[in-house]
Amino acid sequence: MAEAHGWQLYAQHVLQVQLTHLQRPCYLQYKLVHISVGDLLREEVKQGTPAGKKAHEFMDRGALVPDEVVVEMVQHRLSQPDVQEHGWLLDGYPRSASQAEAIEKEGIKPDVFLLIEVSSSCAACATCVYRDP
Repeated sequence: MAEAHGWQLYAQHVLQVQLTHLQRPCYLQYKLVHISVGDLLREEVKQGTPAGKKAHEFMDRGALVPDEVVVEMVQHRLSQPDVQEHGWLLDGYPRSASQAEAIEKEGIKPDVFLLIEVSSSCAACATCVYRDP
């Protein structure tokens, strides 16, 4: 992957809590492109891209989407001009050692890895406040 002019960050959430409201100042301040892999996966399926079609087959069966399919989506998104110009914040991914190895094998390496630890009381509060109606 060509090196972006901006930073490349991973943000991994302990307890897998959606913390976009906490990350927002970081990625806005540095003009990073915020990439949620879950949102990316849903968008690729919705648009019917080749990777989205592969993912949809697994999702229809209730199976996990294989790492290679997700990595394909991530690689494609990271190659886009806005990401190349501003850098990226890859939110909540990788979630496992195998995912980290898969993206590293494809040359996707962050400049910084953020591990955001959240207390269980904060996580419970966030899920109550930010729940969809």
